[in-house]
Amino acid sequence: MPQAPQSRDAAPVLTQKIREEITRSLRKRLGLSLGEAIPARLKPMIDKAATSASEKTLELGLQADAEAAAKGIGRPVLFEGFLDKMSAAREGIELLGRSEDVSTILRRRAELLWAKKQSLEAAGFDSESAMRIILAELGSRSR
Repeated sequence: MPQAPQSRDAAPVLTQKIREEITRSLRKRLGLSLGEAIPARLKPMIDKAATSASEKTLELGLQADAEAAAKGIGRPVLFEGFLDKMSAAREGIELLGRSEDVSTILRRRAELLWAKKQSLEAAGFDSESAMRIILAELGSRSR
């Protein structure tokens, strides 16, 4: 059975509402009363503008829906990656905490910092100033 030709308008109800709003605005702009007819030469322009605006509205809505769907699909993947990284970080920290080498390195570093503080005090700095110097040096290295 042959099908009736389909309208090129994807959303006729939306297009009609837009057409009515355009017509209402145009009447005001032209100073036409409610009973006066819109000039015939403007009707195709109104129809074209309404159809175009309707299509654009649908396109924007579909794009927003597609982006929301992509975020919804991508979110679990992001969480999986995040959870994998957290697990690896946790395992790494546990490994470092159990390492005798790390403990030795940290202990030696503390001894060197203590020796530096004592040297600064021996050079005439008070304890608080010596600590500020050491903290400033440590802070500048981390940048």
